[in-house]
Amino acid sequence: HQQSEDEEFVVVTSFYPMYIAAMNVVGETEGVTLKNLSEPQTGCLHDFQLTPADMKLLSTADVFIINGGGIESFIEDIAKQYPELVIIEACEGIELLCEEDAHGHEHDDEESDESHENHIHDVNAHAWMSVANYRKQVENIADGLVKSAPKSSESFLANAGNYDRKL
Repeated sequence: HQQSEDEEFVVVTSFYPMYIAAMNVVGETEGVTLKNLSEPQTGCLHDFQLTPADMKLLSTADVFIINGGGIESFIEDIAKQYPELVIIEACEGIELLCEEDAHGHEHDDEESDESHENHIHDVNAHAWMSVANYRKQVENIADGLVKSAPKSSESFLANAGNYDRKL
């Protein structure tokens, strides 16, 4: 059920939390290469700028795994530039918190607008910070990979199941 060597399946993740989730789903699956777009120290993508090297990497990808929820502000450009690229949104189906900002502070109606100047998200899209939501993200990643690379589905589902038990 594995892909042959001439059918290398390239999965790219947007940043480190997505890479860790995907790494646990992909595991040692033959014929699948996993790469991460941003540097490991890029914790969040608020200020992330795509480089020519990033675009070159994405041009080789079969699947691009993103967090979603507005964190990857550059996603529309990528979808336009690479219409064939399958984009898996790990946050799909997860109810993102609207009452908290990205740093977990509840909004106070009396706060001035100035305090939100640097605040990018209307929702708290940091779903990987919650184990329950992270488990759902892993499930979404596994489902997306199974659809995109059905030959490797047994491996993806087994790895995702093992990782879910750890979580």
